[in-house]
Amino acid sequence: MILFKQFFIIQVLIIILPISSLGQNNTIKNESKEWIDVIPNSKWNSHIVDVDEFVRTSKKDNKMFHIKIIRVLNNITAYKNIKPLQADSSLLVPDIRFVCLPNFNVANMELSIIQSEYVTPGRCQVKYNGQTKQTEPRSMLFLCVNHGLDSIIRKNTADLYLSEYSTQKDTLTYFSLLEIKSEEDFCWKLQQLIYFLNAIPEPVQVAKKISRNSINLNTGFATQISSQFSSIAFNSNYNSIQYELNGMNNYNINLAKRINNPDRSKDTAVFNIIKTIKVYNPVRISLGIDYTYSTQEITGSAEQIQDQFIADNSSGLSAINVYASDVKENFKISNHRLGAELRLEKEHNSNTTDGGFKFYSYGVSVIPYAIIGSYFDASIISGEFSYKGKVDGVTDELENIPSLGLKNNVSLSTSRTSAGIFSGYGGSLRPFISFGNQDIGFTVFSFASLESLTNKGKFSGEYTITKNSNNYTPSLLNLKSFRTTNFGVGFSLQFYIGS
Repeated sequence: MILFKQFFIIQVLIIILPISSLGQNNTIKNESKEWIDVIPNSKWNSHIVDVDEFVRTSKKDNKMFHIKIIRVLNNITAYKNIKPLQADSSLLVPDIRFVCLPNFNVANMELSIIQSEYVTPGRCQVKYNGQTKQTEPRSMLFLCVNHGLDSIIRKNTADLYLSEYSTQKDTLTYFSLLEIKSEEDFCWKLQQLIYFLNAIPEPVQVAKKISRNSINLNTGFATQISSQFSSIAFNSNYNSIQYELNGMNNYNINLAKRINNPDRSKDTAVFNIIKTIKVYNPVRISLGIDYTYSTQEITGSAEQIQDQFIADNSSGLSAINVYASDVKENFKISNHRLGAELRLEKEHNSNTTDGGFKFYSYGVSVIPYAIIGSYFDASIISGEFSYKGKVDGVTDELENIPSLGLKNNVSLSTSRTSAGIFSGYGGSLRPFISFGNQDIGFTVFSFASLESLTNKGKFSGEYTITKNSNNYTPSLLNLKSFRTTNFGVGFSLQFYIGS
């Protein structure tokens, strides 16, 4: 039954091979002298074949299959039944190229043969997993497979009399022939293996519509968890106001394109068809543009404020003194930022069983930006204001005269809106971690940013927060400039445009 099975397999392969080989000009008889390494008998016993090195070298090559044969031949009886030998060649090793090898595609297969110069009972040595041993008393064959074809060979190891092994140091897989009963048996199994390998189609290149080399569209949200605020004022009477950035939310969108190209590809076998998917250089460098809409919640507070301004001539007063206590303001600043992004990223990616693409990465983004539009809303939250008059030549202040606008302990309940007063620039540093597939990615990041805004108004030292109970000018307008340092966290979604 076993012999019938073997005969049936080899007959099917012999039928398939010519069909699959149609149009293949590379399918020729292996007659190159470069593929045979003949070792003098005097050096045969000490010769070492390094299988681990053979596997490592083969895995770096583009050919689909690499075969190394070690011929251990102490008689030629077996080959007399296969190919008649000349009478004067009884001491020569029969040429395996003419005795056993069928036609095969040399473009897809690399073959190397090691043999002694003459028939000898001695055996060479083989090294694998760091150990050196004598070869088996019969010929040996080692097969190294590339382009993701390991799974195809693995499914047919029983019929091909192969066993799978791996190198100890870098766990690279390879196969070896088993159950060699004689040289005639080795020759037959070698033919069966060649027919099988030659019938496997060449890899099919599959272009990915979306890949990590495409333009990345990122959109996300970030929030501030700590900050510092520093400012320079026009009117020093308001230096007692302390500002604090209570919260900041950023809504950003950016487009980034990788500027260093992929350098290798990875193949996967699905139903005997080889699909090639790009595997990118682990170090990614991307360059893009970043747009951010930022909202900042700022409070200004002071226990005491004292100011003076010149009164209207019609009132008969020379000046009005303003006294305030427990003042608290609230500001909501919104601005638009436009910047450039430089992203450095270390990426790890893999192919799923259905041909998909998964990745995770980590890195850092550097984003310098300019503020292209800014506006704010301001309101008084709390505080009591007193307005007292000053007359030249009179020591005491005038107070509680409503007709002159002189009132005590007044609460302002007004708000103001301003646009286009501030411009500025800033920069952000974002360490991040990303993961996803070929359709969508998710990024979690922290950030540290420094932002500086400059007042484009000309208030100089004449600024005052209020002149009467119906008047309110936000103290933010008294700032020549202010700077914030922010630390926070955020997340974003990634979408891929193009290929």
